Amino acid sequence: DLVEASNMHTDSAGAQELLPDKRVFGEDAAKTFLPSELDFSCHELSVPSMHSLAITLHYSQHVTAINMNSTGLNNERVSILDVHRGLNYVKHLDIRLNEGLHGDGMVTLSKALRRNTCLISLRLGACNLTDSDCPALALIMDTNPSLQRLMLFYNNFSAVGLQIMQAALQR
Repeated sequence: DLVEASNMHTDSAGAQELLPDKRVFGEDAAKTFLPSELDFSCHELSVPSMHSLAITLHYSQHVTAINMNSTGLNNERVSILDVHRGLNYVKHLDIRLNEGLHGDGMVTLSKALRRNTCLISLRLGACNLTDSDCPALALIMDTNPSLQRLMLFYNNFSAVGLQIMQAALQR
């Protein structure tokens, strides 16, 4: 089952943001039907939307795949998912094309995923990641033994960063 986020709101300045859909998001989500996959691709997720999503994911173990590519994820938004433990049961996480993850965002993501025991695939392509993000990536690999697929295409790693990740793979 796949739900695409289409509850868009345009403010007076013409900016669009995704608003939480009261039928799907919130603490009552565990009591209602939720699909196993959520797709928010190419929709800017506002801070209130992230709070609603994180709470929904915390109360529902049914959502196992989330696509948030090109949604403006950054350190602040990932920390919301971490605080509410929203990524604990996600098996497939696609967060490509989120350049705000570089730096503190990757550290926060590694913390948010540390309690996840079922992550199978993580897509981080084109997030402008560099060697400085490799220790966080290594931590994700170390703390997620179920991880089978880590996609890192179109990032900016040198041999130094690749050695850090290779060492994590060998542990």
